[in-house]
Amino acid sequence: MDLGKKIIYIFKITVAVILSLLVFMILFKLVYYIFNLLYANPLERFEPINVKNMLGDILLVFVLIELLRTVYIYVANPDVYLNALVEAALVAVLRKIILVEVEKLDPLYMLSLAVLFVCMSLLYLKMQKQDQ
Repeated sequence: MDLGKKIIYIFKITVAVILSLLVFMILFKLVYYIFNLLYANPLERFEPINVKNMLGDILLVFVLIELLRTVYIYVANPDVYLNALVEAALVAVLRKIILVEVEKLDPLYMLSLAVLFVCMSLLYLKMQKQDQ
């Protein structure tokens, strides 16, 4: 193995380790949220901000897991695995749409998010049909 390939391999492994650490950190944060929900004051348990933050973290875990899966596949086989990237991007856009505060945004921004989500969904469906 020459020096360039070793550096690329080390970079791939480093990215995988960093993504794994991020997933574990966010999972720890989710456990903390759940613990607070169980033992918090009953009037404060289901404040919208707590549920919104927890939902955002859950979706972020899904995005990171998809990216981590892509890195593992790429380490094993250097061919581009586009399906996993599109899946991660779809979850990221969906996370943005769910967590966005509609009252504070420009309608053009919301429209662009919707168009982006529809286009990526169509791309994902087309890629699924080609794989069959």
